[in-house]
Amino acid sequence: MEYHSVSVITMWYSHLSDFQSPLLLKPTIAKIDEKVDLELKTRKEAKPIKKGNIQDVATLAILESMQQTVDKSTNVVNVELAKAALREQEIM
Repeated sequence: MEYHSVSVITMWYSHLSDFQSPLLLKPTIAKIDEKVDLELKTRKEAKPIKKGNIQDVATLAILESMQQTVDKSTNVVNVELAKAALREQEIM
């Protein structure tokens, strides 16, 4: 019985030592490091793109505002020209 117990303990310890082997942990650590590096690289690459997109949206908003201003001023001029034309027709 003691022999069996010792062999079971020895077998269990050998399996346990496999899991704790530095050789087995190194690939796992390397994979984790690769994932972390990839995530950091992705964030660093995304930051300028996000900044550029924000600038593009701001520029577009400014251009749309300017276009609306131009449209309003053009419409006022057109309305005034139309009024002047109608006045001239009434006079004639």
